[in-house]
Amino acid sequence: MSTNDATSPDAPAWQGLKLPIRRRFAGAVAHFHATGRLNRSDIMRLGDVSIAQASIDLKEISARLPGLMVLDPRAKGYVRPDAVLPPREPPTKAEPAELPPMPPQEHAVVAFRRARISLGLTQAQWGDWLGLGRRQVIAYELGDAPIPLGTARLAEAYASGWRPAAWGSPADADAKTDRDS
Repeated sequence: MSTNDATSPDAPAWQGLKLPIRRRFAGAVAHFHATGRLNRSDIMRLGDVSIAQASIDLKEISARLPGLMVLDPRAKGYVRPDAVLPPREPPTKAEPAELPPMPPQEHAVVAFRRARISLGLTQAQWGDWLGLGRRQVIAYELGDAPIPLGTARLAEAYASGWRPAAWGSPADADAKTDRDS
């Protein structure tokens, strides 16, 4: 190794540092040359130092050897300047009415939950309207239980705007039934 080589503790880049620090920096640079990347965990492992000290070391190495490496957040560490990953494309928004391809039962689950949400109902209220308990509604929405065809059709009818002649909240219907008796 020549003394101009940054992988040597005697390199000019490390002048003014104590020998153990020069060795740690030279080892880190050698690791960087061998792997093409360097992060805090590499320095912690190579030099047996804390996270805070590893961060300080990375900044010091980067300052003493400008142009050797650049921080790449996607790689979660320092890489060669020519190896920086391109930025990610922003995700595109799918149309709300569009359902991704999935098995028919999953479409039913999504449609069942969307119907409840579009009506602004809680799971307990939705269960009252469909003649179910809140726990059964939860089981249907999680896909833990298959949704019976009649229940799915009633949910779809409510979501599309159909209302029975004696429409009201289930509590109102129960009160009216009690008064009529």
